[in-house]
Amino acid sequence: MSVIIPPQFTLRRLRGAIRARHLYDYLLWLQGLASSGVPGPTGPTGATGSTGPTGSTGDTGPAGPTGSTGDTGPTGATGSIGAIGTMIFQDKAPQTISASTDAFLPTQTYHPIVVTGGNHALISTPTIQWASAVAGQVIVIANLRSSSFHVTLNRGAAYGLSLSNANKVIDPGGTMTLVYDGTVWVELTHTGSTTV
Repeated sequence: MSVIIPPQFTLRRLRGAIRARHLYDYLLWLQGLASSGVPGPTGPTGATGSTGPTGSTGDTGPAGPTGSTGDTGPTGATGSIGAIGTMIFQDKAPQTISASTDAFLPTQTYHPIVVTGGNHALISTPTIQWASAVAGQVIVIANLRSSSFHVTLNRGAAYGLSLSNANKVIDPGGTMTLVYDGTVWVELTHTGSTTV
């Protein structure tokens, strides 16, 4: 370690007649240097202090805008139509119509009849007497080909019949289909007669 001597105490300055004052000051400077010493090296850095507690969470920000609706997916394929079922009416023994006062007394959709004793214009009220009939129920009246005569149905509320004409004749081999609307029987189809 080097010591820098103040310029007033250099040999050039003290050369020649040495003054007692300068020598005395030089000795005092050396004494002060010896007593104070040269500053030592910097000591090591102290340990880092512990981390402080975590601050509280800030307020939640506002919700962002709602996104746009995605495109509609494609429509699925249409399923195939099932096979059409077969409609079969239950057969039954025919009802005999032998007078104009007779009424049809059906118990099922298909109602065959045989007309005897001549042609008859039915005047019974109502003409179709089916106590358990409900709206939407259908009846098919069939005058069998084995009949020798026809039967006539008359239109009117008293007869409980709503027909396209004032009366309808059902000859042997002919049919009439009607549907019950909850009050009267309404004509759907009429075939006066058929032949083989």
